[in-house]
Amino acid sequence: MEVLVFRNQQSVTAASSTLNSKLKSLFLRRCKTLFKNSMNWDLQRHSCLESLNIIGWEDESFPAEGLLLPTTLTKIYIQQCSKLERLNGKAFQQLTSLKSLLLHACESLRCLPEGGLPTSLENLTIGHCPLLKERCEGVEDWPKITRIPLLRPKAIVTRTD
Repeated sequence: MEVLVFRNQQSVTAASSTLNSKLKSLFLRRCKTLFKNSMNWDLQRHSCLESLNIIGWEDESFPAEGLLLPTTLTKIYIQQCSKLERLNGKAFQQLTSLKSLLLHACESLRCLPEGGLPTSLENLTIGHCPLLKERCEGVEDWPKITRIPLLRPKAIVTRTD
């Protein structure tokens, strides 16, 4: 199995039993109960996982404190997470294969991780994240992203439509 999509998933047990070690892409959309029990995911055992798409995360931090993500991740998409305020810097620094990060419609996201993003990151897209946009255009977070090759001013967009 290469791609697995969960929508409105309620049971952690059902989700965990469906995951297998050959999984390459995982899409989690508005899985409230599953998100609350993220410590049970054991994602690090998925050594083939390359892409993680999270929609509707309901915690203030991603990933949750103590949740380890596989170092094989090359793409992370975090979208429509209105309660998300920060990215867990310790967890992101361990993602040594991460090439692409998309942050979209995370209105409460205040800043990038204190220690910056992984040096492997080549593409950062930020859209509809007004607080983060302000910091990235200012002196607070600009030093954290200036070295990323595929970061253009048009990639940092804020719209309210």
